[in-house]
Amino acid sequence: METNVLCERKEQVALSNLFENLADLIQDCDDTEEKKKVKKALQSITDTTTYMVVGEEKSGKTSLLRALFQDIFEVSVTMSGDICEYRWGEQEYTTPVTEGFQKIFLTCENIRGLSVIDTKGFNQMAQSTRERIYKLAENCSAIFVVLDANHVNNSRLWDFIESFPS
Repeated sequence: METNVLCERKEQVALSNLFENLADLIQDCDDTEEKKKVKKALQSITDTTTYMVVGEEKSGKTSLLRALFQDIFEVSVTMSGDICEYRWGEQEYTTPVTEGFQKIFLTCENIRGLSVIDTKGFNQMAQSTRERIYKLAENCSAIFVVLDANHVNNSRLWDFIESFPS
């Protein structure tokens, strides 16, 4: 079986643990400004890696996520809201849908440091949901755009894609 590159994160976890230990050590430092600088640097290095998938309804967005992250966690086939974010949590928990957005916290260690955002088809979204997706996109490490081969020339799709932040 082929190795899933997204699952090979031992180095990232080790670095995250190292930086957490370093953060504990700097607590003894008396220089407040230096503490702030180091803390900000540590935070930026250990931040979550975020992946998002967008596309039209029934184009295979969730199927792509299931294939990519099959060794890490199970992606739900049905979504309660327009946007569903999977992240690590100390306990399994699913938030209620608020303004179309839902979070699912998983205790699986392989998802620690990852955030995976699944979206409903853009052609079903209200403008407020699109705006929320644009804001979420600003912090994404990668955005997967899933296209239906029969609708590649859809101008609404390209308008949606082109409106993402650089």
